[in-house]
Amino acid sequence: MEDQKIVEGATELEASLARVEGERKFVIQNVGQESARTVRFSVQAERDKNSPVSAHDIETVFPVDELAAGDTVAIGAIITPGTGLHFRGVVTWRDVNGSEQERIYYMSA
Repeated sequence: MEDQKIVEGATELEASLARVEGERKFVIQNVGQESARTVRFSVQAERDKNSPVSAHDIETVFPVDELAAGDTVAIGAIITPGTGLHFRGVVTWRDVNGSEQERIYYMSA
């Protein structure tokens, strides 16, 4: 499993693919000191592979209006031979100054 940690001002987000209560989930955590606002997430599988999350699940969970310092948001991931093992996650949010931020996270199951 690979994680990537990004620091942007006082808002610091960490994204990972982890096991939570026995289930695989994409987890976005605000480990910074300030809230992230309008947090959105999308995920792409390897070429010619299926998405490990449903569009319905993405639309149900995101956008997150505010992800306070220390808070997390998670979405289920279904890992099968059809999805592959490597994913590209894109997280966008507005920082405390209202600036739009976008980061790409590479994750592996």
